Amino acid sequence: MKYTIITCSSAFSSIWKYTKEPDIDIKWAFRGSGSKILSFIRVMWFQYNLPLKKIWINRNMVNLGSINIVFDSGANEFLLRWIKEHNPGKRCILYYWNVISDHTPLDNEKIRNMGYEIWGFDFDDSRKHGYTYNSQFFCPSWYSDLKNTNSSLYDISFVGRDKNRRMQNAEKMVATLSGSVPLKSNLYFAAPKWYLAFKNKKYKKILRFKEMLQQELNGKILLDITDEGQSGYTLRVFDALCNGRKLVTNNAHIVNEDFYDKRNIFVYGMDNLKDFEIFMNTPFYTEKTEQVYSRDIAHWLTRFLR
Repeated sequence: MKYTIITCSSAFSSIWKYTKEPDIDIKWAFRGSGSKILSFIRVMWFQYNLPLKKIWINRNMVNLGSINIVFDSGANEFLLRWIKEHNPGKRCILYYWNVISDHTPLDNEKIRNMGYEIWGFDFDDSRKHGYTYNSQFFCPSWYSDLKNTNSSLYDISFVGRDKNRRMQNAEKMVATLSGSVPLKSNLYFAAPKWYLAFKNKKYKKILRFKEMLQQELNGKILLDITDEGQSGYTLRVFDALCNGRKLVTNNAHIVNEDFYDKRNIFVYGMDNLKDFEIFMNTPFYTEKTEQVYSRDIAHWLTRFLR
C-alpha cells in the first residue's frame, strides 16, 4: 500500500528531505516551501484572508494515494478542505505532531466534518481532545549514512532550537547532573525562528537535519527535554536509542514503554542522582533493540490500518 505524507511547514522540510523509506510518497503542500521569504508571504496571505489562496497549493495535491497523512504544523482549514475536495473517496488523516494548545489554529470538529480522521503522537493529549493515538516514530533512513557515530567528543549533548525555555532548562539539568560527576557538555542552541537569530548571543547557526544529527551524536549521552504538558516523545529519544547512545530525559512516561531499559535511560527528576555516575560509565545495552525498532515508520504506518 502506498502512503502519502503531506508536510505544510518549511521548518520540517529538512527532515522529510532525508526520508527515504519504501511505500511512502512525501509531498509538500504549498508552493515555495523551500524559501523563507515565500513561506513568510504565504503565512501572511492566509492570516489576512487574502483572495486566491489556491495559488499557494501545489498541483501535486490532486490524485493523492489511498491513505494521505497531513501533518499539523503549518496546516490550515483552507488547505485541508481543498485536499479533501480534490481527492474524493480517499482516506485523509490529520496527524498532530505537536500538543494541541490555545494557540492551535485548527478546529478539530470542522476538520472531522470535512471527512478527516484525527490522530496524534501524544497519549495524554489524545485522551484530552478525543483523537486517536499513534506514538512517535523514526525513520531508519535518517541514520543510514551518518559518519563517525562510534566515537564521542562529549559526555552529554543537546542540539536543537530554543523553544519554551529549553536552553535554560538544559543548562539547569546539566548543572545538576554535573554535581554527581563532572560533565563535558555540548549544548548547541539555535533561535526558535530564523528571524530571531540575533536575539541571544548564545544562539548558533540553524543546522540542517543531518547536520543536527551529526552534531548531536558527538555526545555519549543525549539530553532530551520534553515541554511541560507533553507526554509524547521527541525524536531525540530514538536518535539516542537507535545509535547506541544513552538518554537523559525529563519525560517520566517513558518508564511505561516496552523499550525502556533503566540501564540506558535516566529519568531526570525521578531517578536518583547518586546513580548517574554509574549510569554514565556503563555500556549501552542492546537487549531492547527489537522493541525500539517497533517504533519505526513502517510500524507507525501499519498502526493506521488497525
